Amino acid sequence: ALEYFGVARTRHAYEHCINADLLEGDARAFCLDYARFEQNIGEIDRSRAILTHGSQFADPRRHPEYWKQWKQFEIDHGNEDTFREMLRIKRSIAATFAQQYYNFTAASAVEKPEASENAMAELEKAQGEDAGGLTGFVKAAAANEGEKVEPENPDEIDLGDDDDDEEDDRSVKEDVHLEEQPIPQAVYGGLQVRHP
Repeated sequence: ALEYFGVARTRHAYEHCINADLLEGDARAFCLDYARFEQNIGEIDRSRAILTHGSQFADPRRHPEYWKQWKQFEIDHGNEDTFREMLRIKRSIAATFAQQYYNFTAASAVEKPEASENAMAELEKAQGEDAGGLTGFVKAAAANEGEKVEPENPDEIDLGDDDDDEEDDRSVKEDVHLEEQPIPQAVYGGLQVRHP
């Protein structure tokens, strides 16, 4: 393409291919080819930017060849800072793919609820009919419909929240007489005070 169309049109063709809805493997391969093309014509910074863009398609655990080529590129053309930046991006991409893998496996587990129900049934059989000695544990089958069951807490502290106490507090508050005193002039610090 370079012979027939020149550098600008070849770049446009590579960018169009990479931005198209390609599979990750194809986009990764196009990024490596495009980076190699830019490296051959002396555009090192542009090549590095393309490798950075292509890294989002390359899981370091599944596609180590991509990262080997980028590492070799940095050894040949980069410095310590660019090499560290490549390693930082590699760690970031590895964490992203690990999170995506975790979300994928969690979604798979949700799609198959019969497996988790069977596991729960097996756990209940292993523990037996009682709650395994857990205090405050109430089985769902123990409560009748519409009946509110509150577990007892042996460590509960009685705060004395009875209705009788509220009436006593009101009577005490009504019996208190407060005396009003005038505010000393020193508090106002020389400001003029309006008296009602």
